[in-house]
Amino acid sequence: MTGCLRLTQESGPDAATPISDTATTQSTTITDGTTVPQRQSVSDLFELEWSTDRQMGSIQVHRNSLYGESGSTVRKFFRETGELQWETTPEHGREDNLIQSVQPTESVVCVLERSDPDTDEPVRLFGVDPRDGAELWYLEGEFAQWFTSSNPFAASDQYAAFAQQNTDNSTTNIWTVDIRTGERLSKTTIDEDDEDTDIRFVRTVLIHGEKLLLFGNKVEVRDVATGSVLSTTELDLSHALIDGDWIYAGGSSVAKLSIDGLEPSWRTEVPSRTTAIPAVSDEQNKLVVGTKTGVRCFDTSTGDAEWEYRTAGEVSDYDGGVELVDGVVWVFDDAGHLSVIDLGSGDPIYDEQQKSNSDNPSDMIASGSKLYLSLADSSDRPQTEIPRGTSAMSITME
Repeated sequence: MTGCLRLTQESGPDAATPISDTATTQSTTITDGTTVPQRQSVSDLFELEWSTDRQMGSIQVHRNSLYGESGSTVRKFFRETGELQWETTPEHGREDNLIQSVQPTESVVCVLERSDPDTDEPVRLFGVDPRDGAELWYLEGEFAQWFTSSNPFAASDQYAAFAQQNTDNSTTNIWTVDIRTGERLSKTTIDEDDEDTDIRFVRTVLIHGEKLLLFGNKVEVRDVATGSVLSTTELDLSHALIDGDWIYAGGSSVAKLSIDGLEPSWRTEVPSRTTAIPAVSDEQNKLVVGTKTGVRCFDTSTGDAEWEYRTAGEVSDYDGGVELVDGVVWVFDDAGHLSVIDLGSGDPIYDEQQKSNSDNPSDMIASGSKLYLSLADSSDRPQTEIPRGTSAMSITME
């Protein structure tokens, strides 16, 4: 399916977006959802590259392929055309278990499975062949009913790591694996009641070379192979990403850290704790973070707050999060609203509820000049002009 996808801003009374409010706080322009300003370009906002009715979660891009999961199945598409390359259910996957996250690498696609909350079964990590989806190895962990966030899992070309929190939240296990063989390298247990433990919980896991970076109530660096602690930084940062030589992270504050020594280039306090992995535009020197009330934009050079946009619901990675494409911010909140915002000004471009809270979570990821969006059919909301299933879109605004 190809053509021009046209969106109009015929928002109903429950549409949460869009007024330009003249109020400012700390030189930050605040926009919230009450009325929708007219934008001439909104009628020609997106070009639909392709669309399929297969809805997926944990969408990831690697080279020319798009990966994702649907229940207990992993799928791989050609990202330029949307053609399905393969789909597979891991050989040792349990019938009632769901896939929590997919992380593709050059030689192995790492697949993290979680147990159904009603079953006493251990979590499993699989390695599948990116060429055909065949299972290469699997690792059985321990029983856990819940994971510490929507993104406690990371993979590099050599390692994978994930955090696993016990049901009563008292302890967290951190596992590292050699993805070439499936061999477990280390397991570390963090006890929240242990006064000798610096870090008490983990919300994001990153791998950089031979280092494992843990983000939670503090930032901890460990040896990825042994699990031994190398350093601890007294910063409450829960959501983070690596961008070149820098780490951008959010929690009770937003910070830019050097990737080697974790030295802050700047740190800015925020009134509302961040709730999603940040998104960065190196071209425009902008950092956008999701919070319980919307999204905030910062200058990446200085940390100065530039604008805030208030959404209908909390912005989290579980329901889409924040992505940047060609100077435009895409936000999916947990109330089911898709908001499109001008990165430079914070002005709203489009906002419409796409689904209800009872629908399956949505997901999206940006790569180059395209946005890949996956959206389930909604039983409680009328169909919008955003396609159901998985689609590739690009901005056509002038």
